[in-house]
Amino acid sequence: MKAKMNSRSVNSKKSRSATKTTIKSKRPFLMLTGDDSVRAEGLILVKRIVEPFADYAIVATKTQQSAVGGKITFDKKVPWGREMVDGHNAYWVDGTPSDAVYFGVNKLKQKPDLIISGVNTGRNITSNIHRSGTIAAAITGLQAFLIPAIAFSIVSNTDWFKDHDGSFSEDLLNYPGKMLEKIIKLALKSKFDPYTFWNINFPEEETTEYQIVTTSKQSYWKNDLEISNKDFGFLDSRFKKHPKGSDSTALVNGKIAIAPCKIDYTNYDDMDKMKKTFQKGLK
Repeated sequence: MKAKMNSRSVNSKKSRSATKTTIKSKRPFLMLTGDDSVRAEGLILVKRIVEPFADYAIVATKTQQSAVGGKITFDKKVPWGREMVDGHNAYWVDGTPSDAVYFGVNKLKQKPDLIISGVNTGRNITSNIHRSGTIAAAITGLQAFLIPAIAFSIVSNTDWFKDHDGSFSEDLLNYPGKMLEKIIKLALKSKFDPYTFWNINFPEEETTEYQIVTTSKQSYWKNDLEISNKDFGFLDSRFKKHPKGSDSTALVNGKIAIAPCKIDYTNYDDMDKMKKTFQKGLK
């Protein structure tokens, strides 16, 4: 890592952190990614939706990488390659969703105006989103490169960890496709505050109803385990009641859950309290 940064880079960094990020391109450039692999049906859906009004690059994982969170491959070289996906020359990365975003932003000749992660097979809601590769891809672009991002997911009873072969159901163009298009076009006209992204979840049953929601602090799952003498596994046990106005409640009620999210690890309310605690405790 270089210890010295030129003045132009410093000024650029200050400018980006001090102002809102606005997408100005008449024909925007998007990076499409996710954790279900480069051949994922949800990713192909986004590709089909955006190609009439945007330029785009597909950069995603070579294999299924659900629930890997924000893991980065530091300990070895990461292979990459190309393949045709729905008639488009796409990049694959034999690593994690975050690996794919780092590679994509560095490899592509043009910096993306917006990163779209998904549409993921399976919901990504509540405090559980920390383990999602779909969410991690959006966060990586945001934290590392200040690129606005949206994470899309849809409730599905199919196997979340299935391998995708590049096949596509045309029915998806109707739902969630039509609402997907409206939301993406709205995002391209919107201003994203620094370090913010949208997390959007579609219910399984078709709807146009939506709700702007909070990300529930209560987990959707109970996170309990079945433990034997040799191994353990997660149980699919869920809470029956969910907080009012939250993403989980909206989905349970059959509405599209739209959550504005912000990455900020500082608890500002505790700053003064912590100063007093440490001044007193570390004398």
